[in-house]
Amino acid sequence: LQVKTYCTGYTYTFMSSLSQLIDEDKETKEESKQQEIRQWNDVTDIVQHISDGMSLGAMIHGNDFNLHAAMSALEIGDGVLDAAMKQRLLYIDNVLGDDKLLTQLFNVERTDCVFLATLDELIRLLWSFMCGNSDQLSMYSCLYLHDEVRAHFKSKQAPSLYLFIDGVKLCCAYVREMVTYSNSFEDDDWSKSRHHVFADFSDLSSVEKVVEQMQQKVAQLKSGKPVRDWKLLENSFFSNDGDNAAQQKYAEYTVSYTKAEYMLALSHRFEFVLGLLEIVREMHSAAMLCRMPKKEAVAPPPSHKKSGGAGGGNKNKSKRGKAASGKQQQQQQQQQQQQPQQKQSNAHDMYLIDRTARSKCGLSASENTTHQQKVGNLKVSASQLLRVVNQMCDTQIMGVPSAELSAAFDDRIANTRAVHAPRRQRIASKHECASALKQWCKNLRFVSAITKLCTFDDFLAFLDAFTYLEQFPNVFLRAFVLILFEGFVKHDTFLWSRKPMTHFMQSSFQHLCEWARIMPHTKPQYLGDYVTFFSRIETGVRDAIRQRLMHVTRHVDWSKRVLRNFAILQSESPEIDRLTGLSYLHGFEEKYRATVNQMEEYRPHYAPFTSWIMEKACDSMIHHICVHLSPSMQLYACYELEYVYFYLEHLLSQKCVVYRNAFRRFRSATSETIKGVINPQYREMRERRRKKLKHKSGGGSSKKESDAYNDVDAAKLPPIDPMERYAYLFTEAQRSLCLAIFELIQIFYHIRKQFQKQALPCTLEWNGLSDRSDDDDDGDDDNKVSGTTTTQLGHESLRFAHRFHLFGIVEQPAFVDYQQFRSMRYEYDQQCPSLSEKLKSCENQFDQSRKCFALLSNHQRLKSVLCFQEEFIRNASKVAIRNKIFVAMLHKHVSQVVRENINGNDNEQINERIVITHQYNIHQFYPVFDMADK
Repeated sequence: LQVKTYCTGYTYTFMSSLSQLIDEDKETKEESKQQEIRQWNDVTDIVQHISDGMSLGAMIHGNDFNLHAAMSALEIGDGVLDAAMKQRLLYIDNVLGDDKLLTQLFNVERTDCVFLATLDELIRLLWSFMCGNSDQLSMYSCLYLHDEVRAHFKSKQAPSLYLFIDGVKLCCAYVREMVTYSNSFEDDDWSKSRHHVFADFSDLSSVEKVVEQMQQKVAQLKSGKPVRDWKLLENSFFSNDGDNAAQQKYAEYTVSYTKAEYMLALSHRFEFVLGLLEIVREMHSAAMLCRMPKKEAVAPPPSHKKSGGAGGGNKNKSKRGKAASGKQQQQQQQQQQQQPQQKQSNAHDMYLIDRTARSKCGLSASENTTHQQKVGNLKVSASQLLRVVNQMCDTQIMGVPSAELSAAFDDRIANTRAVHAPRRQRIASKHECASALKQWCKNLRFVSAITKLCTFDDFLAFLDAFTYLEQFPNVFLRAFVLILFEGFVKHDTFLWSRKPMTHFMQSSFQHLCEWARIMPHTKPQYLGDYVTFFSRIETGVRDAIRQRLMHVTRHVDWSKRVLRNFAILQSESPEIDRLTGLSYLHGFEEKYRATVNQMEEYRPHYAPFTSWIMEKACDSMIHHICVHLSPSMQLYACYELEYVYFYLEHLLSQKCVVYRNAFRRFRSATSETIKGVINPQYREMRERRRKKLKHKSGGGSSKKESDAYNDVDAAKLPPIDPMERYAYLFTEAQRSLCLAIFELIQIFYHIRKQFQKQALPCTLEWNGLSDRSDDDDDGDDDNKVSGTTTTQLGHESLRFAHRFHLFGIVEQPAFVDYQQFRSMRYEYDQQCPSLSEKLKSCENQFDQSRKCFALLSNHQRLKSVLCFQEEFIRNASKVAIRNKIFVAMLHKHVSQVVRENINGNDNEQINERIVITHQYNIHQFYPVFDMADK
């Protein structure tokens, strides 16, 4: 137990004994009250002493300690719930009346090490605010940012500091507005609170003035000129009291580093804020372009196609024909004006990829190109900012510790008397803040890769990789991506493609299954069903996209909503599949329809659209599990890894089944084609006729004739090999890896059971092994769970249901309950009864995973691998190789131990303790197992 609290005010007297123990150290308490320096004391012994004398229920049923007091103890530091905090609030009026404190504040630029540490502290608060901490407990915990303090006449003594603060305020103002527009924030107090206004950037001249001044300051610091003219300062009316004392106090810093080194270090801080300001301005400008009001798309001029044969059109068109066509156009225009405008019900007003290819984008081509270049250039700006952050890290040691700046930074500051402190977040240290800023620059470079995405599936893969970054993206980056996506959807375009999102969703359907299309013979009255279906698909997909752009702690809550959307779509997709099959059969003569429906090559696919929905449902479930496994969450206990990788293997295997069924070639056919298949002589006759026509036309043929025979070329297309598709290979590689990890865990249980049965003085220890009290060693119960054990507290079935009951919302893939889990585990034990068979099967699965990942790394074979997934593939391949080596070592070691104990005497038996460890140091989702040193 490690409980820490503030020594002044934060310690709440739970009982009289607590106050007596605290009052023993009176000298420390009086000293802390005088200095008002925040210190941390370890109160573990105090809390332990109190808890030993308490009985069950004493925490909330005591006369002097009720439920409200318990909540006050939990909400330490809150202005309302913490009783001690009410008496420790620091108000601006009291600060302005303390001349000694103000003199200390505004003399910050006189000592380089203090000035440098002050800038580092402001950068810490800036990063805390950008990560979702409230303005009151991050930026405005600094006295310098309050307007009342800045209005004091002594503030003119720190012009460089306030120039730095102006840049920081502008960064915060841009960040807050973007997050507010996206409606994606961590806490209501973060973006809705308006107690503190950072800066008004609506006046571009004021922003440019700050940028110009900061550029001059950076150039001045790098040139080696002094920050201020101290001779003029000595003749001014400001007091120089305390300068000698400050120089003596920080003599070790002034001696260790030269003035030029300090000026260079200060230039890095100003350069960092200047670079960050330029980046947030560019991101804000790009976001605001997406939020522009939608323009009416200008319809392209009608293309007058020339009529005629393959050689050209008929140029001698009569005037009578032109007049007739003009009258028809006038009549059509009059009919369109008389009809009511019902865009939602009219299928032709919606985008159907097989019906129209027109663009409805509301942005002009020049605006679209400029915007794409602006977002793509963020990669260069992020690299430059990363260089500056690295230079800042090298000079952080030159500043004084943060504890020395307690006069200017205090989270007790309140702007009003009736303040309610928002939710408090931990502010990272200097070292943690620098590491986080480095990773943020890398994340920003990753975001710039969004301009290279071409398909809808690539965008979903981008969001998954964005969620699984080494450092989870802060609220600002996620808000930026969300504004881009939602803004382009508002303009009827998907990113910078100038085509609506529906186009790319339908392309995604056809990429998975070539039969997922609107057939040419679909009746017009049924096109509205496709429009409704695609609109609901878009609604469900947008929820899934918004889920991935929320904070990782909110992903779990949204999983239920996303899966319910897929459940609704799964109930509607069979009807669309049936309509697609009927429309395909209507393209043949009625006498051939029954024959076509029985032919393996030409019969319609039974579930082209349902396959896509099932694939995305599996992806959402896998994402739900991976979020629990992510380093920022780690919600699974070690003994639950057996369930986790079992269910992951189940979901991935279902995806593989979907791919194998969906990868079926669509072959265009007509009644003539089917007649030729039934009658080979008729097909030979058609082939001879085609060659004859080709010979007569001199090697060419008309479009009508080529369309009549293109089914012959379509029949020559080879079937789709799943191993040549990226999606299938990627899924199969992960499935094999998950299955191998599950089998390895079963091997651990088998080895432990073998040691117990043979009464060997050996043990195998791994923190993921449970007691499995509900298992029957003999297996005579057919792995059935009795009704008496299912209600037992801590039973495995309860833990299993708690983790995966959410997946029962959708029908496909089918939910696997705990009974089925035990049955499959029993079947595995029957298939591989011995240890050697289990080890061989496990090695084969690791090797199969390694081979699939190797094929994905071969860019000559597969060119559709995305750049941001290459590291994922490389690390997963390393995990498969390392674990395969571990399995071989474990087999050798266990065999040697068993052989030595069986062959030796009872007095010569070896007590062997095999300790297994696992780490996620290579891949964040797949562990690497190893044997600990003896």
